[in-house]
Amino acid sequence: MKGYRRGTSADAYVTRRIVDGRLGIAHCKSALRRVWKPASKTERPHPRTPVLEAKGHGSKPWPSRNLNLGKTMITSRNAQIAAEYVLLRTKLWPDVKEEDLWPRTKQIGYVMIPRTMPLVLRIMDWMADGKPVSRTYLDLWCRARNECVVKLEKHTQMAFYSGYRSQRAVQSWQARLRTLDKLGFISVKSGSNGPFSFALILNPHSIIKGHYKNRTSSVPKELYHTLIERGVEVKAKDL
Repeated sequence: MKGYRRGTSADAYVTRRIVDGRLGIAHCKSALRRVWKPASKTERPHPRTPVLEAKGHGSKPWPSRNLNLGKTMITSRNAQIAAEYVLLRTKLWPDVKEEDLWPRTKQIGYVMIPRTMPLVLRIMDWMADGKPVSRTYLDLWCRARNECVVKLEKHTQMAFYSGYRSQRAVQSWQARLRTLDKLGFISVKSGSNGPFSFALILNPHSIIKGHYKNRTSSVPKELYHTLIERGVEVKAKDL
């Protein structure tokens, strides 16, 4: 604070009480006079000490509270959980080495998926009326970037990745794309590669919720309620 310097360490207790709101406005002026003492002409406030402007009659600025305390606690908790799992892995699989695993923090060439994906795939297969579409959808998801757009350039390869390898592989794959587009999980657009040139992947949670609420597809209550339960467990904001 300009023109003042901190007092003794004992007076810091008074400052904390003011910051925490345990001293009324009427006592702030006298308490701050004991904590903040007039500084000499050669003294200046520490440049790295952030301050908050106090509001109220006769009030003076005080040091800011630690606004990153919540993030620090979360990081500490995550580190504790990681340590527990490492200990568990070491005890149950003592012969497994670090190079035998696939830690995603040290890898490239991977994609993020929601933890509800197994249930999403099962529900869309149920909605497809006996013609599973989950393998085709998962291949599209693994090809998509953050923009959720996929260029459908290598139809034969994409059909093979989706599990189709007969003479009608591409036709079967395209039929699954039509089903996914009809159900609303993707939106297909035409282009230089024909009717199936681009695919936009939409939020599967929103699509399933819409079908269930509007009764436009036979989504079983058991599967939908399980999806909601799992969403709550993983703190999914869109379920």
